[in-house]
Amino acid sequence: MKDRSWWEDRGGRGTGGVTFSGGEPLAHARYLADAARRLHAQGAHVAVETSLALCVLPSADLPGGLRSLPEAIPLWLVDLKHPDPAEYERATGVSRRALEENLAILADARVSVLPRIVLIPGITDTPRALSALAGLTARFGFPSMEFIAYNPPPGARALGLPLAGASVAETDRALSLFREMRRGSSAMVW
Repeated sequence: MKDRSWWEDRGGRGTGGVTFSGGEPLAHARYLADAARRLHAQGAHVAVETSLALCVLPSADLPGGLRSLPEAIPLWLVDLKHPDPAEYERATGVSRRALEENLAILADARVSVLPRIVLIPGITDTPRALSALAGLTARFGFPSMEFIAYNPPPGARALGLPLAGASVAETDRALSLFREMRRGSSAMVW
């Protein structure tokens, strides 16, 4: 809180807050819950950026498991690795079950959830992937979506990933396809 004037002002652009990001903040759920509650109690806006790929089980500190967190964290930025269950598991090595269970918990809690996905050419910007994404966001009632431009990581060639990001035209095409598949939702490109 001693740095509140710095993060709250956001360079004159409005009220800021504290965002917990990763690694994976849910790996430290007890700390996250305690810190978020303390910040929230002092009037700070709190957000978390997460893949939601971990189960947060009930404990003495978190009797409701993940259900214990939304009261102090009003904004959840959820990084979707891939909207198709089989591709999600292939890319991450884990089942999408925890993600879906956690999305249902957040939808029930009625907190703001902003699903986000990196548009990787030929992987997450395909009609099949965007159709699955439209279905996933509609299923949980999330009204908006954030598309993030792909920035190839070091070693992209060795990982079999594209060596270049999507062009503006390709990003616009993906956004149009998503909107067609998910009529009535809003989407943002960053």
